[in-house]
Amino acid sequence: MGLRYGLGFMRESYRRIEELHSPGATVVVGLRWVCSIILAQEKLAIPAVTLALNPIVFRSVYSPAKLPGLSLPEWTSPRAADVVYRLIDLLWDQYLNRPANALRAELGLAKVKSAVHWVRSATRHIIGLWPEWFYGPQPDWPPGAALTNFIDYDGVGSDQETATALSLVRNERPIVFTAGSAMVNQDDFFAAAADSCRLLNRSGILLTPYTEQLPRQLPPKVKHLAYVPLGKLLPSAAAIVHHGGIGTAARALKAGVPQLIMPWGWDQFDNAYRLEKLGVAKSIARRKFKAARIAPLLNELLDSKTIAERCRDCSERLSETDGLARTCELVESVLERSAAA
Repeated sequence: MGLRYGLGFMRESYRRIEELHSPGATVVVGLRWVCSIILAQEKLAIPAVTLALNPIVFRSVYSPAKLPGLSLPEWTSPRAADVVYRLIDLLWDQYLNRPANALRAELGLAKVKSAVHWVRSATRHIIGLWPEWFYGPQPDWPPGAALTNFIDYDGVGSDQETATALSLVRNERPIVFTAGSAMVNQDDFFAAAADSCRLLNRSGILLTPYTEQLPRQLPPKVKHLAYVPLGKLLPSAAAIVHHGGIGTAARALKAGVPQLIMPWGWDQFDNAYRLEKLGVAKSIARRKFKAARIAPLLNELLDSKTIAERCRDCSERLSETDGLARTCELVESVLERSAAA
């Protein structure tokens, strides 16, 4: 989806870069598949830095990603993983080569045989926004790859809802449930969430702006809030149940709370896999997300001293590096080196 999205708006984005850039004083920064920054690097000689929000962007045959419908086992050989990835690239190129080359022709750039290879090979400076202990360097990572740390971003919640949430967590550490802002059909998720709190006799907070997703009647200990910044809520929570988005996972790691993950798409399966390897989370398939299955898993997460220790360790390690400051330093260094060249 990322590359298709990038191709969809890269013409307008490229034109804006062309209009606004100041030669020798500009660096463009964007996500890995925002192709306009690569075009600006190639056509306008503007230094470009690409950002990777999650590990699946740093594809490696030595640590194959867990993808929806394609989870290669850990014993898969690098050669076999490479064959699989090449086949995936061929499929993507059938769809992407024509629009990519159409815009390249408009800009007077030569045709490329593979849009996927073009994007990957043109990446000179790429920054992974996670710590090395979450997913460390592999032999086939891009030569210019660097890692910083998760960047904290919570959005802005209403003061009233935040105050309500904080008053709830003062009385009892709740279990927080969120299916992510992109999912609008999660009736089954919140029904199972509420029922699992009833089975466990624990308090819970259901986070969703879509009230139509909620059961008509919630158990007495379960409350609904449209949105609360997780950075304020999770330090006082017992656990979080979520979809596996990297931002939510990072917030939970920083807060030091265990995670139960129900991935449903994109990078979420891979994030869940890496969190389980860290020993801070468990995952469950969407089709199995029922209260009778969730409750025992939550009990395991909440009762395990080992999981609690690993959560605390991850929280402490995340405080060692300011991800935003370090990322800005690396971006500025790219511009400085380009200006000096």
